[in-house]
Amino acid sequence: MLRACAIAACTALSASLFAQGRLVHVDTLRALRPFGPAEVYSFPFIRTPEDPEVGERINRNLQVELLGSVRDSVAESFFEPLWGRPDEYGGAVDIAMQSISWSVARPLPDVLVVTFSAEGCGAYCEGYTTYRSYAFPFGALLTWDVLLWKEERDTVEDSVAHWWRQRVHEHMRKEELELGRRGRSAEDVEHSHAVMSLYRSCLERRAQGHVPVHEVEPLENGLRVHVASCGSHFERAVDELGQVAIDLPYNWLEPYFTPALRYLIIR
Repeated sequence: MLRACAIAACTALSASLFAQGRLVHVDTLRALRPFGPAEVYSFPFIRTPEDPEVGERINRNLQVELLGSVRDSVAESFFEPLWGRPDEYGGAVDIAMQSISWSVARPLPDVLVVTFSAEGCGAYCEGYTTYRSYAFPFGALLTWDVLLWKEERDTVEDSVAHWWRQRVHEHMRKEELELGRRGRSAEDVEHSHAVMSLYRSCLERRAQGHVPVHEVEPLENGLRVHVASCGSHFERAVDELGQVAIDLPYNWLEPYFTPALRYLIIR
């Protein structure tokens, strides 16, 4: 049964994800912004028939993180935190987010991963991707701190930092080769110098200690760690690597598992 939806021009679509007898319904709440340039907004709504509170817990977390508060999924105001308000010229202003796309995956029987890609808007708009991972049977949000023992996490983070530095050095070597190539325009040369400067500065800042882990994403055979990007909003044009994804195989991680991660992987 699809959820009712009172939003103008709104539809609710449903898909089901099975894993070892556990059923999850993923409804799509979709609406056309009623003002300004045509823009369709959509958002997932998770239902867990065997234990409805689990789905509600996941929905609350998703909505607080992406919409800023828990929303009424059958109210016209559901997307208001995202699509802004009309201006006097027939456009839209104060837009918080646009061009939203998302997907839901079950990489492991007891893990649900919701991936959002969108343009977040403030002084200007820029694209980003975020991953929200949840564990059954309770719908708990999976974070770096939950998955690995605190006492053992330093060892894993040292390895993540090492592999991240390797990735950055490899990219810098490619830029150095580009700088030595003949026939490049002055603009391209300036861009390469800016890229090199950004990553040299970033390596210096992160020379000691660990690199900042932005998010984790459970996969079928390993844990993907997303290391925070080097550049600020103003440096996105030269931050060619952005967030760096590093895959850690579960068989390598096993000595560092907390009971929570061991349960999710081994059962």
